[in-house]
Amino acid sequence: MPRKEKERRVSQMPGIQFFKPQGIPLRELKVVEINFDELEAMRLCYREGYYQQDAATMMKVSRQTVGRILNSAMAKITRALVEGKAIAITGGNIEYDPKNICPGCHEELETRDERCLDCDEHEKIGQRKSLNINKE
Repeated sequence: MPRKEKERRVSQMPGIQFFKPQGIPLRELKVVEINFDELEAMRLCYREGYYQQDAATMMKVSRQTVGRILNSAMAKITRALVEGKAIAITGGNIEYDPKNICPGCHEELETRDERCLDCDEHEKIGQRKSLNINKE
């Protein structure tokens, strides 16, 4: 009997539920579903620039799990783009934790758009980052 799937921490929910090809009504399209945790892993690794190990720490899963999540998400998105399908963002076994953390110094911020007073890391979107977590 397999283990119960671990909840994945998601700190940012998408503002939309669907992406679709232009000019075709949604009711006429087949839909590919990606989970919130797949979108979160893509956001952390590809948009925010974290290494998979650091993204795994933030999502409370292993690095290998983040790798599997990313592979699954990319396969689904590629299939949707190549085959002209809509993409629905929905579901998954998640723990929503909307803390706003500065990627440079890890201080909690009031809002996502707030500038951190201690560093300028939020300006470096797309560059690889490391959490520099002190391991004991």
